[in-house]
This record gives sequence, structure tokens and C-alpha cells, in this order.
Amino acid sequence: MADRTQTLSGMKQTETDRDHPEQQQLLGYILDDKHPENEIIIKDCNTCLTRGNFQTLGLRKDMDSEMGNACLRLVQEILQIQGKSIHVVDLYIPPTWLPTSNCNPAEGLPVNSQNMDAIVIPLWVPGHFMFALAQKLAPGPWIEKTGKDIEGLPQQTHANDCGIFMIMYTWYLILGAPFDFTVDDMPVLRRWWCVVLVENLHLEGHGRRFAHFTKEGKQMVNGCLSPIFRLKRKRPCTEVTNRPWTMTNQAKTTEIVQLTQLNHECLL
Repeated sequence: MADRTQTLSGMKQTETDRDHPEQQQLLGYILDDKHPENEIIIKDCNTCLTRGNFQTLGLRKDMDSEMGNACLRLVQEILQIQGKSIHVVDLYIPPTWLPTSNCNPAEGLPVNSQNMDAIVIPLWVPGHFMFALAQKLAPGPWIEKTGKDIEGLPQQTHANDCGIFMIMYTWYLILGAPFDFTVDDMPVLRRWWCVVLVENLHLEGHGRRFAHFTKEGKQMVNGCLSPIFRLKRKRPCTEVTNRPWTMTNQAKTTEIVQLTQLNHECLL
């Protein structure tokens, strides 16, 4: 099993050599604006992503909330595999806490939320993503910290990278991992997250057709499969978090990707 303990800084110079050419071909197809935006790339339980969604993440655009929810879903699953008990609130839920809906935030939290390691509340305000991280909910006064209180926190300098920063902040802060990415890594991280999504989430009834190591992925590379624009409706499914994780050799930190210790499959 390959050693996945290199830091992001160690990856940046070798990422081109280690990218699988067929995966890059599939990613290029996904992000190509010459193809219809409504082609379905992923339909995995409640996660449904089209080419148009992927373009907001993989290209230098404002990430949409569907992609934000999908990436945060994977962050939650990875952290749970690594022994962290967390809950990530759906990006579409916090607006319902405001007038005129005035829903009670507590009603949407797990019953055991006070015993969890973290509750993540991602937020979208017009033009910007942000998030609140609550660790160990308890009655009484809370200690409030902002980004200015966190040593070494990477700073966003480009207007449309806030969504990717939100995802990476969530991951690193809950693990307590040292920050080893900067704003210069955003193009790499955008594409890397796209690859992580297609390698781990499937297209309902059609397998992981955009992961290069699957039978369906190889058929896609060879042009043997037609695009999917509509799926038959099925019963709602329950999302599970014990999937065999696969993460390609790009942009991972030492603590975050100790996959050799977790006994999960990795690619060379």
C-alpha cells in the first residue's frame, strides 16, 4: 500500500507526474463547457451533481451549494472514519432559521449533538461562504474565536475561493492538523476535490463511471457510454459512511490522509 503521509507542500512539485492520465481525461470531459450542463455526473443517495455543478468547483468560479454539501458530506465521512463524531448542517438549512421561517435550529441537530466532537454550520451570505464550528456543545458561557484567533490560518485573497477555504478549514480545524495549504493551492484543490467526489460517489445504476479505475470509467474513456440526463426515481436511500475510501495522490496533509493506518484502498 502506498505511503500517503506526504504534505501538500511536498505534493505540489510532483502532482503532474503522479496524475493518472485517464483520470485527467475524465475530469477534462466533466469540466468541458462544450458539453451540456445538465449531464448527470453523480447521483448517490441525496447527492445529485451535474456538469454545471462540477464546473463551479473545478473551474475558477463561485462554488455552488450543491458542491459545497457534497464535499462537506465527504469531509464528515472521512472524519468519522478517523474516529471523530461530527455533524455537518446542510447548506440549505441555516436560511430557514431566519425570518420569515424562524425555524428552531436545535430541532435539526442530532439528539446526541452535545456529545459530538463538532457541529459544523456552513453559511452562505450573498457573495460569500463562511462557517461556524461548535465544539462540545454545553450550557453556560461559550468561548468565541474568529479566524484572527487561529494561528497560521491560510488567508483568502481571491474573491471566488471562499467555498474551498470553508471546506478545507472545516477538515483541518476538526482534526487539529497544521495548515499546509495556501491560496496558491486553490486550483489544485479545486480539481482534487472533483476527483475525490467521482472516485467515491457513484451514478445511481451506472457505477462510478468517472473514476478511471472502474470498468465504467474505462468504458467512458473509450467512448463506449452515452451521457445520462435522467434517472428513474427510486426509493430514498440511507447514506452510509463505511465506504472503502479512495483518494488520489494530490493535496493531502500528514494527519488527514493516514490512509495506510486506516486500512483503506489508495491509488498509486
